[in-house]
Amino acid sequence: MKELEDIQDQYNVSLETSRGWNKLIFQLLTDITKTLTAFSVPLENLYIQQIKSKFGELRFYYHLDCDLPLVLYMIDKLVNEAEINSATICEKCGNPGNKKEIKNWLITLCNQCLFVHNCP
Repeated sequence: MKELEDIQDQYNVSLETSRGWNKLIFQLLTDITKTLTAFSVPLENLYIQQIKSKFGELRFYYHLDCDLPLVLYMIDKLVNEAEINSATICEKCGNPGNKKEIKNWLITLCNQCLFVHNCP
């Protein structure tokens, strides 16, 4: 996804997730960019520390240098919504999925990807 690569370059961040969440992450980064731009907050004020999967959900760790409480609230809300939504999207393919436990690991998968990763 070329657009995702461009926005990753813009924020100088790499993804530690499988491709199934690419669309979700792209939408999150796009919404964050629009919010910061709307309030004239320089994009350089957002430092994304890590984007990864943990306990079967997206984790988006960041620091935003901004004195506007409304902007901080809006960005937190966008991040929280994406993290919650990730628990319903297969990490591998992007289809609807559910959290599963595989070998003591929580991962969000669709039934097809579960079969591939959990063969007896």
